[in-house]
Amino acid sequence: MPARGVREGIVVGDVVAAVLANARPWEGPGGWTAFVVRAALIAAATLAAAAATMRALPRAGPALAFLGGGVTLVAFALGAVLPVHPWWRGMCFLHGSASLGKLLALGRPRAAIPGLARGAAFLLLWPGIDPDAAFVADARADRAAGALAIVVGFLEVVFALVAGDRLLAWGALGSPEPLASWARAVSFIPLMDGAFRAANGGCRLLGLRSERVFDEPWFMADLADFWSRRWNRFVGRTLSLEVFAPVKRRWGRVVAVLATFFGSGVLHELLFRTPLDRAEDGRFVAFFLVQALAILAFARLLPGPGASPAARFTRRAAAWVTLLASAPLFLGGTYKEVLPVERALALLGLGL
Repeated sequence: MPARGVREGIVVGDVVAAVLANARPWEGPGGWTAFVVRAALIAAATLAAAAATMRALPRAGPALAFLGGGVTLVAFALGAVLPVHPWWRGMCFLHGSASLGKLLALGRPRAAIPGLARGAAFLLLWPGIDPDAAFVADARADRAAGALAIVVGFLEVVFALVAGDRLLAWGALGSPEPLASWARAVSFIPLMDGAFRAANGGCRLLGLRSERVFDEPWFMADLADFWSRRWNRFVGRTLSLEVFAPVKRRWGRVVAVLATFFGSGVLHELLFRTPLDRAEDGRFVAFFLVQALAILAFARLLPGPGASPAARFTRRAAAWVTLLASAPLFLGGTYKEVLPVERALALLGLGL
């Protein structure tokens, strides 16, 4: 008779085999390709969470490290298995990715580690990536400006939801590409900017330090300025510190730019591909590699941003052309199912 551990292993194997035999995930819309890629993305996210937890352990202590790691892994697990609308599964992966970014921040050598209560609040509630700023009083905080930011951010979010609902009703989202993706951008951009603007304003209104995650992206100087300083600095700063800086030191700027945007593409594949079972074509990796190649090309071919008004206009125009031309890679495909902003009011029972 096999030893106890072997018998238990056989039982577990039989259970897993039975589940797979009945579920047959490889027989879904995407077949084996979707099954393998989805499993690889979830495995990579799980390994990243485990590695970030171990890195944070000696600096942040076991309580914060395991809290951050646990929240991250639970969010990824729920996103992988919850039998709900892909939107909610995507929100789980988004929350897990945000927790992973914060956990990585706690493990950096020069990070100021907060106490247990403030550290837990940073991991669970803070709308930013800097543990030094989380829930720290700021005597210079402009409360009136914070209140205004809340109002403006709220109006941006309302506009995004109503615009998406109306564009869907008018049939604009069924237009040929790239028009359909441009229409989705009308909702996506103010939704993201408004949500973080309101959160930033709430911090200032409470007299706390704040972080600007989005910094007037429409005023970008060029494509590099857009991605490095203005659009979603939560992701941008994390990738800059964790990917760009170490790769640049070893292999130079070109490889670092490509590696950073490839990493961003893989992250967005996790967010927007994993909640669905069907195979896609790697469009998020393709989108971000297009951005990387364009940044490298513009740095070599276009004059510096301060050269003249014509040069500044040229760099801005090149950035807008790149973003608009590549928009279908991001806003087409699975994006419209995982983040259906245009259907948000209906999903919430508030359809117009």
